[in-house]
Amino acid sequence: MPTISDIRILSDPSKSEPAALVYSQNVGLCHQAFTPQRWASFKQDLTTHLSLGWDNAWWQGMLFDVGFNASPAWGIIGNTIANAIPYNAATAELLPFIDIILLIGIGGFIVWYSFGIYPVCGYFLLFGNNFLSSYTWTLGSFCRHFWIFFLIAALCSLKLSRHKAAGAFLAMSTALRIFRCFLRLAPACRFFTKLGTMPNQDRNYIILY
Repeated sequence: MPTISDIRILSDPSKSEPAALVYSQNVGLCHQAFTPQRWASFKQDLTTHLSLGWDNAWWQGMLFDVGFNASPAWGIIGNTIANAIPYNAATAELLPFIDIILLIGIGGFIVWYSFGIYPVCGYFLLFGNNFLSSYTWTLGSFCRHFWIFFLIAALCSLKLSRHKAAGAFLAMSTALRIFRCFLRLAPACRFFTKLGTMPNQDRNYIILY
């Protein structure tokens, strides 16, 4: 059983309080938010977490996180997957493979198909050697990289001149992580600066919107 000393206060993320005090003040509120069946399921999931052998430092870091900040679109996807698959030690190891299959398998294939062998090698090197993809950063998570998969699919669709597909994939990426909308600035600048002088085939830029 981990020993947790302090917990971050989400109403004011700059503060923390002793874990025992947080527990005594909120245990009743936590029970009220669950039906008896959901509370039993939550306890079972927590038991599974404890059985995985993560140390105190991991638990302390988790309880110092600033809370759930994913978009509503991610909440729908993540909630659907999490509730469809029973959580146990085996599925805890298997769920992250959803991201690996998308990024390395399908993502690698569409980059190769769209750009060729050298770009896909660079893609693998970049993804495999950056800190944000390390095990210490994304340990046990799933659906964490859906946004970048859709972004890659959008770029590959643009390369193949499939502008409607590119717009759809970029919209999906933006729905999962809103600041991806800034990626629309470059084609928007080209469209508006060339408006009225663009040949018909270049007007496909507007399909991205």
